[in-house]
Amino acid sequence: MPTMRRRVQLTALAALGLMMTVAAPGGAGVQPAPTGVSTTIEVVADGLNAPRGLVYDPDLRRVLVAEAGVVAENTGPCGFAERGLPFCLGHSGSIFEYSEAGAPARRIVTGLPSTALQIPGTSVVIGLHDVTLLEGRLTVAFGTLGNEPYRQSLGAGAALLGQIATVGGSGKLKPIADILTFIDQRYAPDHFEANPYGVITGSYGAAVANAGGPGPDRG
Repeated sequence: MPTMRRRVQLTALAALGLMMTVAAPGGAGVQPAPTGVSTTIEVVADGLNAPRGLVYDPDLRRVLVAEAGVVAENTGPCGFAERGLPFCLGHSGSIFEYSEAGAPARRIVTGLPSTALQIPGTSVVIGLHDVTLLEGRLTVAFGTLGNEPYRQSLGAGAALLGQIATVGGSGKLKPIADILTFIDQRYAPDHFEANPYGVITGSYGAAVANAGGPGPDRG
């Protein structure tokens, strides 16, 4: 099933192909790209809360965006992530929907776990990082930026951080893969973070991009 990300990539490649100059026969220099090619950017949604990955749903003609959350709404419990960075938990993550069919833009899932860096002047938010779609089923990825002791320090409300989950029709999430625990056990005792950042689903199951890993002395 095509996704918005694939469409954006293909569009970018097509535009690049039109814009590139080509060598003239005999190496006599370069020729300019064809004239009359232009790009129009239209803002269809703004005010999103730390938007991350997105996916296009061709059946319902909508774009779904993973929103990590809002710094000001993440007030605790708190803990220390990788490199001792202080983060506090909240539930400001969400999934935003923009409809091409004319329906009002809205958040279809709210109250998702999110953490915010507690350093004045920063706006770092870790939470819902990606969303993907397969045969009508949504699958999402939650970042962590820490290890298992850090997640536990944030309390039971942080359980979804570092996990891959499916989203039911009522917006209820079901964890299907605990990437944090897997990485933690694999690289113990030197593991210092896991941070699932992207997910894509197919007949093979789910493939996850994890931006974290073992400690620096483990490579």
